[in-house]
Amino acid sequence: MSNVVLGEKQGDGSLLITINRPEKRNAINYEVMERLGDVLSDAESDETVKMLMLTGRVDAAFCSGGDLSEFHTLPTEKEAYKMLSKMGMVVNKLATFPKPTAAFLNGTAVGEGAEFAAACDYRIARENSRFGFIQGK
Repeated sequence: MSNVVLGEKQGDGSLLITINRPEKRNAINYEVMERLGDVLSDAESDETVKMLMLTGRVDAAFCSGGDLSEFHTLPTEKEAYKMLSKMGMVVNKLATFPKPTAAFLNGTAVGEGAEFAAACDYRIARENSRFGFIQGK
């Protein structure tokens, strides 16, 4: 079982979801997208989960966006579109989640990280956190 996304039930009915790729400042790759999608699906059907909380493992980074080292290895435009579409589906699932969602921004949130934060119902940021939509053309 992959540990790039951790889901930990809290005693108050909330589910703490942690993006766990500290070596990449919690950058999003296919594995993170798949696991996050699975955790969201499980939480949606779990009646004991009343709320989601999303954060990143590294103190300085909520999520540094898409993993460009993986994105730049995609051989065709079609493959790049497939990856971007998958990211969009995960953001949409988070934005339309039927239970309250909160992003705990423990540092930088750029690109896909800022999209995840924007998709949540609530955002709580640590002082000196930075945010940005920095995708290129």
